[in-house]
Amino acid sequence: MHASIRDMTNAKTREILELYFSEERSLSETAKELGVNRRAVENAIKGAGCKLRPVGQGIRLSKLGRQRRILSLQRPDRQPLDKWRLVELRAAGKTNKEIATQLHRALPAVYMTIRRLGFPDGKGARKTRTRASLSGTTGFYSFGELFDRSAMQQLHSMTGLTVTEFSRQLGIPFATCWNILRSKTSLQLGFLTARKISEWRSCLFRQLMSDATQGADRYGRRRIIQTVFPNLRDRYSQLVEVLRNVSKSPCAKTDFVSDALPQYLIEQALMEQARPTQGTLFKSFLPWAPDLVPFLKKNLDRVHGALRAELAVQAIAQWLGTTPPVVKNVLHCTNNGHRIKAIPPREMRLLILGRRRIGTQKSGRPPRNPAIVQKVQELLASGKSLKEVQRVLAHEDQLNLTIAGVWATAHPTFRELKK
Repeated sequence: MHASIRDMTNAKTREILELYFSEERSLSETAKELGVNRRAVENAIKGAGCKLRPVGQGIRLSKLGRQRRILSLQRPDRQPLDKWRLVELRAAGKTNKEIATQLHRALPAVYMTIRRLGFPDGKGARKTRTRASLSGTTGFYSFGELFDRSAMQQLHSMTGLTVTEFSRQLGIPFATCWNILRSKTSLQLGFLTARKISEWRSCLFRQLMSDATQGADRYGRRRIIQTVFPNLRDRYSQLVEVLRNVSKSPCAKTDFVSDALPQYLIEQALMEQARPTQGTLFKSFLPWAPDLVPFLKKNLDRVHGALRAELAVQAIAQWLGTTPPVVKNVLHCTNNGHRIKAIPPREMRLLILGRRRIGTQKSGRPPRNPAIVQKVQELLASGKSLKEVQRVLAHEDQLNLTIAGVWATAHPTFRELKK
């Protein structure tokens, strides 16, 4: 305490000096506490013959942290951050800000916890000052893997589409698609762009698997899985290795609670991040874990011995929405002695273009709904042009038909009108 504080007769100045020197409050905090201007606090301190703290001391205090009444770490009612819930939200495609809002936590707490679990920081590995690197783009995860620029390039090669067709299917600007696919610089894929592309890929996979189940296409589920997931054998080996480690842990015992497995995966990922020499098995598996853990928790008694490989096959089959024999054939690349090959890009392109826009109900083909056919016929009979009928269908029925599609829908009536 400075000696001049006792000699001050002004109660306001004495209170300012008490807060600033005794409680080590900053100028802004002192001004906010007393409801005065920051400049008034500074003038009161100088007028009392006292010197302001050096800038270095103020920075050091701010780094160490002063005691505050609303410091979240000192709240006894605040529970620790649920790391497994954080991993589930991160793997589900949520941004750090969305996770912080949903968990009611500060953004730095979420960011630092994600870094400790081994997730990328989002700053990129390059030194070029691009917009993505400056904004700190967060990585997006799809099917348990990081969906980055290389994943988008592999998806483009798999589909066999041109850049123009690819951008139209994805619903993203051509310039964005071209820069990511063809640019010589290592541009980072933005989070929202990666989310849109990943949703399109997921919808494409579901439609192809549904058509294969119903027999609508000549491509079976084995070839579709081999095409969309060419690294399925590596991921199967990773899952088997994780199950082997789980079998040696206490969480494999039947008397353990159901949350023992997620907690074990979190602890191993934290240990690998803290000690890089231990490898990256659990860090790389963690984004995929939320899709498999619900099934694995019910079958922890089968992680020992020869049942481990069968459990891994069943977990992957449940994840892909298919049967274990299909997954086994894909892993061995054979089906009844015939080698399973991926669908060629040229044929995949025809499959995609035949569906127009994946994930939407818009189609350029004439509708088979009798009510729509009758409506088109009545509109044409009333004297409306094909262009006017096209606009009416787009506005009232959300049908994106071409002029040829409108004509084909009411072809018999149209031919009679022409006669």
